[in-house]
Amino acid sequence: MDYTSGTKENVLAVDDEPSSKEQARALGYAVRAAMTMHEQALLDAKIFHHVQENWDWNEIERVHVYLPLARRREIGTWALVRWLWAAHPDIKVYVPRMLNDGGLEHIEVNHDTRFRPNHYEIPEPMVGHLLQPDEPLDMVITPLLAYDLEGNRVGYGAGYYDRFLSEHPKALRVGLAYGDCLVKGGIKAEKHDIPLQVIVTEHGITTIGAEAER
Repeated sequence: MDYTSGTKENVLAVDDEPSSKEQARALGYAVRAAMTMHEQALLDAKIFHHVQENWDWNEIERVHVYLPLARRREIGTWALVRWLWAAHPDIKVYVPRMLNDGGLEHIEVNHDTRFRPNHYEIPEPMVGHLLQPDEPLDMVITPLLAYDLEGNRVGYGAGYYDRFLSEHPKALRVGLAYGDCLVKGGIKAEKHDIPLQVIVTEHGITTIGAEAER
């Protein structure tokens, strides 16, 4: 079966057994494609609400948030970023910026930050404070295409976030996802994959492993 061009229904058939990353990725694309823009906006608003309500943000000093790639229908995070600026101005908000060598650096952003799209059309800050090695992150909010209940996530395949998360082992690893992007049979993970600790969907919060026992 060609999962890259399948409908949502035939892609979901892979949930009965562990799925390859390619199958899981195809599921994520199919779920996004099946939604109207209005439906997506409603789900994004629910996800944002759960993120707002689930943590005591007064205890967080630094948070890293991805900025959405609109043409790939990623879950929106601008509402969260603007809410943090307004409601929790003491929290330092960082976003990624791509380097010429394909790596990432991480820039603090605020109300005055100017953005421009990179070659992938992802908004990036033009200037700002660069996250330093002695500035630990409390939370990293990641994008994903699909996930399982072990915290495994599938992105676009470049491995940016696995490398980044491995550099910040103490940060809480949070993924934003649509509920239909759950791969019920599990995703075939690799040794270098860094699992998430919390998944936020329109249905609420799912905690994984040791984080669930806290």
